[in-house]
Amino acid sequence: MRFAENMLGNCIVARFLVVALLATVARADTPATAPSTGDAAIMQTFRDYNAAMAVGDEPTMLSLQHAVSDDQKAIAKAMTGNDLSVGKLKAAVEGKFGADAAKQVAKAVGDVGNDDLEHAKINLKGNKAMIAIGGGGIPMINVDGKWLFDMTEASIAPTPERTQALITTYEGRAKNFNIITAGVKDGKFDDIAQVIEELRSGGL
Repeated sequence: MRFAENMLGNCIVARFLVVALLATVARADTPATAPSTGDAAIMQTFRDYNAAMAVGDEPTMLSLQHAVSDDQKAIAKAMTGNDLSVGKLKAAVEGKFGADAAKQVAKAVGDVGNDDLEHAKINLKGNKAMIAIGGGGIPMINVDGKWLFDMTEASIAPTPERTQALITTYEGRAKNFNIITAGVKDGKFDDIAQVIEELRSGGL
């Protein structure tokens, strides 16, 4: 899931970024809703997102993100498009070069898979939580008993300029990933090393 990378701060995509990414800081607001279960429920949301990403289920991916304002919804939409393009790229690479090659692609683009969750740490405070993976943080919020990725976290897009920059980055990355995916399917690359090099030349 690219969302993680975004929030982790690897300018990939925006995102996550991705590009222009953010290092988010967990907040300690008073809970507005009572958290469901703890770590297990939070991680299940992550796994559900990854499962939806693997099959191209955009509605489910969007439903697992808590966005209120138009800007937040626009960022979630762009980020989801980026993640979908990553899922398609991994699937194409696996079909052409095998599962290990797909894992190399995931690592190159900062995609956080279910295996990576084994190393995650969760800082839970009220109805908010921060998933720490590799030094960065992914904000979560409990809304009506369901843990969701928190797009309302203030540090994600503190200004209109930042919002547009994130959206532009996500959309650009998705376009680039889709071009590389088409190249994989058309036999443009002889091996996974060439795919990784093409990804890196695209600004990773």
